[in-house]
Amino acid sequence: MLGRLSNIPRRVHQDWHIASLIKNWREVLYSKLTGKPVETIKFRSGLVLHSPPQVNLNFLFHEVWLDNVYCPPGYEIEKDNTVIDIGANIGVFAVYAATSASNVEVIAFEPFPDNTEWLRKNVSESNLSNVKVYQQAVAGVTEERMLETSDSWMMHSLDKTVTTNGHSIHVQCRSFNDVMKLIPKCDLLKIDCEGSEYEIFYSSSPETLRKIRRIVGEFHLRDGDRRNGEALRSYLESNGFDITHYLTFEDEGGIFCATNKGGSN
Repeated sequence: MLGRLSNIPRRVHQDWHIASLIKNWREVLYSKLTGKPVETIKFRSGLVLHSPPQVNLNFLFHEVWLDNVYCPPGYEIEKDNTVIDIGANIGVFAVYAATSASNVEVIAFEPFPDNTEWLRKNVSESNLSNVKVYQQAVAGVTEERMLETSDSWMMHSLDKTVTTNGHSIHVQCRSFNDVMKLIPKCDLLKIDCEGSEYEIFYSSSPETLRKIRRIVGEFHLRDGDRRNGEALRSYLESNGFDITHYLTFEDEGGIFCATNKGGSN
């Protein structure tokens, strides 16, 4: 009882924040209270987020806009930043990043066609000209691959060892090295790509890694050798990154934040 009571001030403050940001705040708060899906969030600033019914848009909004999961202290998006979003899904973070500061450029990658359609819709209806959307997967090598698809709206993976619904589609992959050849710097790399983080980082050249200033991402447990959080942590540290946040989620993976001690400024 005392624990629940102690959370009341935080909930009240958060609900007030929602009302100050969102035009249809009553619908959003009702969704938060009842779990009933909300499929459109209209911001007072003119931004719009749409989602299909199977996507928990309210959860994504809270995660990105209110809890700042991808922009914790020290990883805020600043003026003139270049942000790369790998695993952009329907674009909730991409829209947030594009409007967090002036003159920000967002480069968003999402391979699953349905997600990309919603991503483009959200960018377009929010009138954002500073978001570039690529219907591609970022991987270790530039090539065409099979994307293992899931009944979930976010569990699609290039990793064939992942249990999915047995379906797969052809997608175009671009290596992270090729991505960074055209970009002088990356101030914030947000990465959530269901296991592909290992091949992306392990195949990256020293030149590519030096261009990245900060990383916020998820890691997914795949094996006890190199595809796990500790192995990735060790690899990034050996390449000049300081791991400032590292949180595991039982046996499923976790989230990490890393700052390049000698990278792009």
